Amino acid sequence: MTWEATITTVELATHTAIHHRYPQGLTLTENLLSPEDYDRVLRSILSAFHAIECDTSEVITPRGAKKPKRKRTAIHYGPQFDYSTNHVVENPTPIPDWMAPIITKLPVEINQATLQYYPPGAGIPPHIDTHSCFGSHIISYSAGSAVAFEFKPATSHTAEKMFAPRRVKGGPSMTPKSPSPDPNDPSEAGSQAVEVLLPGNSLCVMENEVRYAWTHGIRSRATDTINGQTVPRGNRFSITFRYVSFDGVCKCQFPNWCDTRHQAENTPDT
Repeated sequence: MTWEATITTVELATHTAIHHRYPQGLTLTENLLSPEDYDRVLRSILSAFHAIECDTSEVITPRGAKKPKRKRTAIHYGPQFDYSTNHVVENPTPIPDWMAPIITKLPVEINQATLQYYPPGAGIPPHIDTHSCFGSHIISYSAGSAVAFEFKPATSHTAEKMFAPRRVKGGPSMTPKSPSPDPNDPSEAGSQAVEVLLPGNSLCVMENEVRYAWTHGIRSRATDTINGQTVPRGNRFSITFRYVSFDGVCKCQFPNWCDTRHQAENTPDT
């Protein structure tokens, strides 16, 4: 499956930004920042990870001085996403000022940022960000090496994984927990999977259907195929921007993958 994007260019004083608008609510902007701002942001990212190499703070995952090979490492700013429950908890670390050149270009207000490092070959399993915890837009800024981001319409298996007991806010689920899908299993890609290349200094905005009813993820592999050419992956960094709520209620139009709707339908009457 392929997506045709509507492409527009914006001539700025220091550079040209390129906007790709895809179906289902996905927008990709290349050359988001000027070369000078991008260089400063990239240096700030490298400094942030250098500063926490031996830090064991709970704002870092995985924790500890010795980082596993080919694993993602994350630093959380603002309200923190708890990976053990997939819900939001307090975190005193504020969003740093060096992210301001990116934040001023975002289409919506945000109050949380997650900075991640992807070593060459690392990926992230396909998932949908929890509806009730996060707002209408999921935004990802990329720096460093380019990577292919995969989108796929959610399935019943996606819902089973989302509504396993640890993921339902406020109570147990009636749905038994199912195993996490293997992001490298061809059956997980499906005939409708779409790959979009995210280059360095690009901004990916997910809203509407692609935010609420499509999974997104990165396959764990050493290379990507770009315009028919095999390209080795290098070090990649991303900043995910979201608006989080501790007592949020989702009112989306995609009930099959909505935890608010699932909880209401599976809470016994009293």
